[in-house]
Amino acid sequence: MARPNYGALGATFKIVRILQAVCLIAIIGMTANFVSDIVSSNNTPPNVVIGTLSVTCIAVLYCAITYILFLDNILPMLINTGMDSMLLIAVIVVAVSVGKPLSYLNCPAIGKVDAFGSTYDFTSSLGNSLDKSGVTMNYNDWIGATKTNCLEMKAIWGLSISLCRYKQLERSTRIANLPTAFTNPITSQDRDILTKPIEELVQDVHKAILRPVDILRTYGKVAIRAHEKTNCLTEVMLPEAEAWAEKDINTKGPLAGIPVSLKDTVVVGGFDTSVGFSCNTGTPALEDGAMVRLLKDAGAIPYVKTNIPISLLSFESTNDVWGRCTNPHNSKYSPGGSTGGEGALLAYGGGRIGIGSDVAGSVRAPAHFSGIYSLRCSTGRWPKLGMKTSMAGQEGIPSVFSPMARTLVDLVYFSKSMISMKPWNYDYSVHPIEWRKDQEDAAKEKKVFRIGVLRTDGVVDPAPACVRALEQAVSALREEGHEIVEVNPPSPYEALVIASQLLNSDGCKTFYSFYRTGERDDAGAAQMRLYMNTPRPLKYLYYLWVKHVRKDHIWAGLLENWHEKTAVEQWRWVVKREAFKARWHDWWQNEAKIDFMLTPPNATPAVPHGGMRDAVSSCGYTFLFNLLDYTCGIIPVTHVDKALDQLPESFRFQDLNGVAQGAYKHYDANAMHGLPVAIQVVGQRLQEEKILTIMQRVEDAMEKRGGKEDRLKEAKNIDTANQGSLRPSLYPGGSSHRILHTIKQLRGLQFPQMDSTSNANGTVSDGIDNDPLPSLPPIPSAKSYSPATQAIHADDHLNIIEDVAPPLHVATTFRYASNPDHLKPSTEADDETLSDTHIYSRITAPSTTRLEALLSTLLHAPSLTYSSGLAALHAAYTLLTPRHVSIGNGYHGSHGVLSLHAKLSGTKTLPLDCSPEDLSPGDVIHLETPLNPTGEAYDIAFFARKAHSRGAWLLVDATFGPPGLQDPFLQGADLVMHSGTKYIGGHSDMLCGVLATGRGEWWETLRRERAWLGSVMGSMEGWLGVRSLRTLELRVKRQSENAERLVGWLSGVLRKENEEKEKETDMKTEKEKESESETDTIPEKDKQLKPEKDPQPSSPSPSPSSSNTIILRTISHIQHASLQAPTSPWLPLQMPGGYGPVFALTLKTARMARRLPSKLSLFHHATSLGGVESLIEWRVMSDRTVDPRLMRVSVGVERWEDLKEDLLGGCKALVEEEGEDGERGLS
Repeated sequence: MARPNYGALGATFKIVRILQAVCLIAIIGMTANFVSDIVSSNNTPPNVVIGTLSVTCIAVLYCAITYILFLDNILPMLINTGMDSMLLIAVIVVAVSVGKPLSYLNCPAIGKVDAFGSTYDFTSSLGNSLDKSGVTMNYNDWIGATKTNCLEMKAIWGLSISLCRYKQLERSTRIANLPTAFTNPITSQDRDILTKPIEELVQDVHKAILRPVDILRTYGKVAIRAHEKTNCLTEVMLPEAEAWAEKDINTKGPLAGIPVSLKDTVVVGGFDTSVGFSCNTGTPALEDGAMVRLLKDAGAIPYVKTNIPISLLSFESTNDVWGRCTNPHNSKYSPGGSTGGEGALLAYGGGRIGIGSDVAGSVRAPAHFSGIYSLRCSTGRWPKLGMKTSMAGQEGIPSVFSPMARTLVDLVYFSKSMISMKPWNYDYSVHPIEWRKDQEDAAKEKKVFRIGVLRTDGVVDPAPACVRALEQAVSALREEGHEIVEVNPPSPYEALVIASQLLNSDGCKTFYSFYRTGERDDAGAAQMRLYMNTPRPLKYLYYLWVKHVRKDHIWAGLLENWHEKTAVEQWRWVVKREAFKARWHDWWQNEAKIDFMLTPPNATPAVPHGGMRDAVSSCGYTFLFNLLDYTCGIIPVTHVDKALDQLPESFRFQDLNGVAQGAYKHYDANAMHGLPVAIQVVGQRLQEEKILTIMQRVEDAMEKRGGKEDRLKEAKNIDTANQGSLRPSLYPGGSSHRILHTIKQLRGLQFPQMDSTSNANGTVSDGIDNDPLPSLPPIPSAKSYSPATQAIHADDHLNIIEDVAPPLHVATTFRYASNPDHLKPSTEADDETLSDTHIYSRITAPSTTRLEALLSTLLHAPSLTYSSGLAALHAAYTLLTPRHVSIGNGYHGSHGVLSLHAKLSGTKTLPLDCSPEDLSPGDVIHLETPLNPTGEAYDIAFFARKAHSRGAWLLVDATFGPPGLQDPFLQGADLVMHSGTKYIGGHSDMLCGVLATGRGEWWETLRRERAWLGSVMGSMEGWLGVRSLRTLELRVKRQSENAERLVGWLSGVLRKENEEKEKETDMKTEKEKESESETDTIPEKDKQLKPEKDPQPSSPSPSPSSSNTIILRTISHIQHASLQAPTSPWLPLQMPGGYGPVFALTLKTARMARRLPSKLSLFHHATSLGGVESLIEWRVMSDRTVDPRLMRVSVGVERWEDLKEDLLGGCKALVEEEGEDGERGLS
């Protein structure tokens, strides 16, 4: 019987079946291969992988059978369709439930392409690493807490997890190597310090009863214990803090000697500001941010940074870089977020005061969850510069930095001290509002307050524990005689809708742009992003179902507009925000007429880990006041009591709206027993003094009723049973240990050098064996020597002969070792700078190695030399390959190099003053400062902030500001270039270029690519460079001083002339006005009879041959960085050693500019600069883009008075020449 023909339908079915079978067979092969590799490494494959293999085999058999059945009749096709649907559902369920194990299927291919020669290499090295750490590879090891799985291995090959584990290893190593002062047992002096308020500690420091370092060491001990319990710390800065305590802080300041912990987002010089993202690791800040500078000026000591959530949008604090932070009261619960690490540290007693930020409750939720105090300041009251964030540019709901403290008295003193430091002098965004004692006194003296009580936000009713805490405070205040008012303000739900739309109006794109492949998302942020990325038609259908089927108008209202906003839509939401704020203000002032308000800080106490997945929208009690920008304070009141705080029998979970269900899903009074519960005190905008005072009044009222918590309980009762050592395990859980050994096999990876664990040759040791991690080349120890001493001795470690002066080596190739045992193939050679062994001068040579050792010390970063400055710049752009370069006028040669890269790779240039929005990650700001040819300076720190805010890099051409005058790395430069031909050479007899960077991976790439570019210095130039650097400081300081004196003389003449002209103009104007006034009072007929005034004797004109007249007749304008200093407060900080030896003169005419060099004796007419001799150049000779009247002057080391006379003589000759030409013209 003929087989039925189903036409196109049948053909399609056959093709689909065949493709299914092929795909499934491929999966079987990959899975089986992977399992065999695991077995070959003597490890047991996870059961889920074996299960996947078995299920896949069954699926192939199913495809084959259904294909055959289909050929006979149509009935199986209909059955197959149903079975396919069921299979599809099953596959989805499997993918969701075991998706992580399934990612192993990619490991063999990835391993083969990216890291190892074969799959066996991957599994074998992984197995060996696990064996070395003594850990058995089971299912939990693969997908559990240790995370040694495919996803993590991908990250080790250049993505996120390697850096995350490296940072955790770095932190563990720093803790393990702390001085014993931080690990010794708690002493009686420590206990005394721990129980004193910070105001008393400050007084003890002022009176020299205590040293700042004593206080630091005490709190350092407890901070390490707090970290062991809660994982609350990120950057451990204790050794550096000791140095700051000894020399950098103001011991007479209002916070003298007080350790201050900082949220990880606060910028501290020398440390990463990761914000929980692996992409931000390995890039330590070069200088302190404004907040840290203020703290040090006040006498405070920043000593640790604390944990946060990866997105900063969560009431949890978990990220892959630092791990999960836990609540010190119950490790199964969150300490809050996004300033959760601060909450855990302060609650444990590891500090007394800290600083966090708040955009939706991020200092208030941690205070509520962990049981401490915090103040949410209004915008403009606390500084916010010198921070990083996950949502730069988000101003719909501005984030504010605010104080947190272990006790209320400390919170008050800390706030008052910070404002007394006039933070508006550190941060332009701070309102210049002094501490208002009148408001403080008024709040203290008022007998009866009218207090509004907000019982619910109408979205999520507070849980029994939170209801009890609020009622406890209300009852205490009522008994004090205060008026209690139950309030019903404008809808808090409306505020939640508006605030959530504004906060995420970018479609969650900004914070997600920092994620790397494999980096885990915060549970709550993931939910927001998932719904944001859902196609809008599907979202709309879901919205309709929630609103009309589930009848949940609360949840539907939040979902309705949850999409990325256009500019027009954003503006409309801002209009709604402002209208809502106006309604609240009117209600508060005219209807409620209350002094302050009490509310719960959150609907529930702390959430369990992962709970924000469901409770992400339950933030209305705090978010409301971020939208209104009201001042709020948190007071811990009680703890969850399983006997008092059970849900009532009438509670029906299914009757709750979607937001409330997410919150109550995790409320369990039994599990939460002992967790802190707080209340929130709310005032209007900029009422910090009032709210802090009211918080004290509220707490006093509760204390009278026995309700005040002892915030120092934990500090007073630190366990003394086991005080042997506080030093933790170097490798907690073994995870970092395993990762470390795997990283060691990836020789290409570079990581920042860890000073605390560097061994003698500059490599980083892991403390296990002698196999070093790859690192930056060693920078010779500079101790505290001056640059002048470093320039002579920084290469002493390279001396291998007895000569005092380094000999000149001209060889280009070098013999290998004669002993075969000493031969090391290139595959085994390490990447460190060679000292006494060289192979070929295109790679290293004795003279250039010496020069680079000296430069690395003087420039404060590993340095490489090139054949010229432009060769160095070409290498920099070859490394960075930017799409856009923002650059000013400056040196025309730099534009020439960029034109080549535009031709080769399409690089486009932008103006230096372009908008930050024009820059993208990986772009470059090319900043030349001081500028060629004028010698004027740009603010490096400003352009560093501009670049880094967009993920771009800052390249600084510091040729005109050599070492000794400025250090661009201190202002935030990523890469620094010098044309060493100039001041580094210093004698006009060598060509040289220099690149310096603190980024290990950049340095290694530059070193490798230099060999292929071929732009290496010759040995003769290297030797000349070493000789010249010996006198660098002497030369540059003398040259800069000469230039400043010449500029001061010339500018003084021009300035005096301008002042006299302005004075004459003013006098002339006054005389004209007087004359007009007199004329107006004389009758018209008598005006002609008015006698003329006697002419006034004029002041004598200066002699045509006087020096001032000569200068005024020849020079029109002068440019130099020293002339900017009086109006540029950043400049003396950027160039503390002097303003540079180059300046520019603009003469009256181009003819004068052309002829001036021929009239001079001491200034050579030549291009280039930086030599010991003074040069002058009519600049159009080498740069056709400049004003033809411009002269570039490079000042040498001659006596400046001689240079002055020579310049004056040349100008005089021009004046005389001009006069003679004029007389000939008249005749």
